[in-house]
Amino acid sequence: MLDEADTLLDMGFREDIEGIMRMMPPTPERQTFMFSATVSKAIQQIARQVLDQNHIFINCVTEDSPVHAHVSQYHTVLPSARDQLPHILRLLAHDQLANPKFSKTVIFFPTTKMTQLFHTLLREASGATLPAGRNTRFYELHSKRSQDQRTRASNAFRAGDTGASVLVTSDVSARGVDYPGVTRVIQVGIPPSADIYVHRVGRTGRAGTEGRGDLVLLPWETGFVTWHMNNIPLKTITVDELTSQVEELATEIDKHNADRVKKPYLTTVKSLDEGVQELLTMVDDEAVRETLVSNLGYYLGKVGELRVQRNAIVDGLKKWTVEALGLSKPPHISEAYLARLGVSREREHKFGSRPAPYPGSSNKKTTPRWTDRGNDRGRNDRSGRPGRRRFSEDFDEEDSQDRDSYRRRGRYSAN
Repeated sequence: MLDEADTLLDMGFREDIEGIMRMMPPTPERQTFMFSATVSKAIQQIARQVLDQNHIFINCVTEDSPVHAHVSQYHTVLPSARDQLPHILRLLAHDQLANPKFSKTVIFFPTTKMTQLFHTLLREASGATLPAGRNTRFYELHSKRSQDQRTRASNAFRAGDTGASVLVTSDVSARGVDYPGVTRVIQVGIPPSADIYVHRVGRTGRAGTEGRGDLVLLPWETGFVTWHMNNIPLKTITVDELTSQVEELATEIDKHNADRVKKPYLTTVKSLDEGVQELLTMVDDEAVRETLVSNLGYYLGKVGELRVQRNAIVDGLKKWTVEALGLSKPPHISEAYLARLGVSREREHKFGSRPAPYPGSSNKKTTPRWTDRGNDRGRNDRSGRPGRRRFSEDFDEEDSQDRDSYRRRGRYSAN
């Protein structure tokens, strides 16, 4: 039995599946069932290999009525990276105001490092920026957590009866799990594929309930929507439109609860930008650098999907560390390291001339307020501070497919 077959293929287990099948008796001695939430070309190929030639195909979803089509879906292309964290917080605030006492949100990030960093940022910002304040419970789930920690976080979020729960996760939560009552799914950055986008959105709007999905993109990520999301019923919502909606909701609730609310919700949501700016003065520079390197590994494997040159991705991510995360200068990434990722700044590219490189140095403005970002394996660098990893280790386990593809092309070599 092959359950969640698309998950196994996406994780790079196709050769393992084929090897297992070679060790098993042929049909009709062997009876094989394959279950998959989506039927991609890769799934069709593996089905032809492992199933009987006359196998029966049962489709539980009609072509004209996919499950995800019943979920309201929006996407925002941010004017600049500095709008990223405030926009995510406004989406959370909007859900808490729209679903008082039972807001339950899943937020997906592209890499483990980014999941760790934004879990800390969102948790720290929640007290001063969200309607539920410190009553908002945050849960962290990614590949660096032990299985026991993942199980406990999943169970706690699943049971979530606090009235405002947020699961901050990498793609480990995209499929094969059921979280009842999820009111919203937020995806930050491009998903690995359109199919995985659909899987993620499927965490909400389950069992006949309503739900909502939001996709939040930086300006240079728009190519993914243009080229790969044509069949998805996405509506556009701008930063200004969301801001107005949140303030209108807060004003309406304040009117009905004037005698019971100590601090008006409108005051809280209007101070959101100020709270974010104060938070960014305390960000750990090293955490930002590790996240940058991790995201480089992810996004440089998505050049074809984004339809942009590699230099544009590098410059976009460096700019992101300054605008979105408050560094005074982007972290230094050596030309030699970029060359290992297939990035060259010495020659012109067919899409235009090479961008000017950013100066390389780390921002040393403050002492980090936090250093432990969920790395439960306890790695220490030579300074003894937790959570540090060498550049050679900065690709996440979940990004191993991209790393392997670079190795096959001779553009990446692991230490």
